Amino acid sequence: MTRIDLTRRQAIAGSLAASVLASTGAGAVESGPKTLARRRLKVGMSGFPRSFDPVIATDTAIRRVMPQRFDTLIRVDHAHDMKLRPGLAERWERINAQSLRLFLRKEVVFHDGTPLTAEDVAFRLGPDHLLGPGRSGMSEALQSLDRLEKVEIVDPYTVIVHAKGSDALPEQRLVAWGSEIVSQRAFLAAGSWERWTTAPVRSGPYKLVDHKLDIRVSLSAHDAYWGGRPPFDGIEYRIIPELSARVNGLLASELDIATDIPPDQFAGIQKRADLEIVGGAVQNIRSLALDQTDPILKDARVRRAMSLALDRKLIVQRLWENRVPIPNGYQLPSYGEGYIHEFPSLAYDPGKA
Repeated sequence: MTRIDLTRRQAIAGSLAASVLASTGAGAVESGPKTLARRRLKVGMSGFPRSFDPVIATDTAIRRVMPQRFDTLIRVDHAHDMKLRPGLAERWERINAQSLRLFLRKEVVFHDGTPLTAEDVAFRLGPDHLLGPGRSGMSEALQSLDRLEKVEIVDPYTVIVHAKGSDALPEQRLVAWGSEIVSQRAFLAAGSWERWTTAPVRSGPYKLVDHKLDIRVSLSAHDAYWGGRPPFDGIEYRIIPELSARVNGLLASELDIATDIPPDQFAGIQKRADLEIVGGAVQNIRSLALDQTDPILKDARVRRAMSLALDRKLIVQRLWENRVPIPNGYQLPSYGEGYIHEFPSLAYDPGKA
């Protein structure tokens, strides 16, 4: 699937290559030293995050904000074929079919100035946090981390993640949405999930300044960030539900990036020399769920015919301008060694349908 954003090249040129934004964007380039000057990035997006802790929820608004505030143990390189890269773990190694040893960076500090240790990792991936409030299971992170059994602390900067039985994808699970690491000390100091979720303490390049429901989310640079000094002084996410208002804000230079731009707007936007569209595949697949209890749909032949009648290539061409691939099965290249390259894509065959 894709997220298509409209941005100024100026915002892209000096900074987005450094992964300041995980979601896709587009822009307008001004050459010269001033493109490297730190300033405040202004982003117009369509919705307000319904939680500030990604263990609770992983909707689009949350995913636009969270990568700037949180880090995962392992990261995925969206610009280079979804390769896995070191994150809070500087390296890792397989022990056996169900265990992965990770070596943490020693220079990481959370936004409150406390250092990252193995205790934080064990807490974040343990039941008190992973299972959500009161260990209730109200956690979208369990979609990818439900096979995690426990985290063993070897020393302050080494942990072993154990799976429930053999697991072909432990590295990918530690990259997945909801696997971001938080400060155990800050969580306990907050005293409750209600207080914690308004301002969780994390280790990403930007820290939360304030937020106002359906109005804005403001971040400032975490200059002690282990990955280097962040390129912007801060990021202001402005919540602008109306598409026309987001586009007009960009055209009037009130925004640097406008998100969720539909392809039917591309032609007009691309006429502007100072603007560009960027976007591409993210770790998501659109699917259609069919009710097999329905008297017609319960017939497998009908469901198969519906699938054969779908021209997925045409859908990708018309809706996303060929900016995304057609998945070959319910899998993604980020699965690494578990990805089956030769697995066939769903066929389009009207005659057979």
